[in-house]
Amino acid sequence: MPDPYTQIGPYRLPSSSVLLAFSLLIVLVIAVRRGRNPVGALIDTTLAGAILGLICARGMHVLLHWDHFAAHRDDILQLRAGELDWHAGVIGVLIGTWLIGRWRGINLVNYRDSLALGLPIIAFASWWGCGAANCAYGAEVPNMSAYPGLFVWEAGDIYGIIRPRFNTQALGMLLSALLLIVASVLTAKQILRGKVLGLMLVLLSLGMFTIGFMRGDGSGSGFGLRADQWLDMIIALFGLLLLRFYGNTTFEQDNFKYNDAVEAKGL
Repeated sequence: MPDPYTQIGPYRLPSSSVLLAFSLLIVLVIAVRRGRNPVGALIDTTLAGAILGLICARGMHVLLHWDHFAAHRDDILQLRAGELDWHAGVIGVLIGTWLIGRWRGINLVNYRDSLALGLPIIAFASWWGCGAANCAYGAEVPNMSAYPGLFVWEAGDIYGIIRPRFNTQALGMLLSALLLIVASVLTAKQILRGKVLGLMLVLLSLGMFTIGFMRGDGSGSGFGLRADQWLDMIIALFGLLLLRFYGNTTFEQDNFKYNDAVEAKGL
């Protein structure tokens, strides 16, 4: 895992923020290479998604931990490492990119498949950053020898207390890497064209739901599940809706025809 901070010139930045920014840059590069759209339009669309996603992710994190922020309201705008909620971030990204993408006239079918490739990359960077910042840390285990080596390690929580724990960060990185392989194969072979993002959301949510049983960081709970696990199920349902309906509307079909015409011309 990286150090908590990364030195870039005269600046000492949280490693989690550096990794997240780098992963967003990779997503933009993927969109430029695959989208066959004006670079300016893709930059506008990606920035809009990133900004709205950040706002939504921070807002949901504040709501989920309102007991703390009600007493420390000055912390609401302090974007420290790990204090974002990925569920709301995904929704914000999708809304932002859809609105600006339509306004700028980009090929949303290709762009959505680019997001399908970018989602596991961002997830990998986020889990890696959490390893540096001790966020989303695992619950303590009484005996490390009772579990496979990949599942446990000695690590700290947000207070720096070192204990034998479930290695949630490594498991999250492994999940993200596997999803990237699946997304790469599907997009390369043009399987589920325009719908790969929906599948990625379903698989990522189910993986996060499973990892949630091993997490030790604080979260609200209800009916035996963490609050983030309930949100995992909501995102999984949303992904299923994308799989069912995206590509079936007239607008989506027009995007498919546009993409085919562009590729036929070799542009």
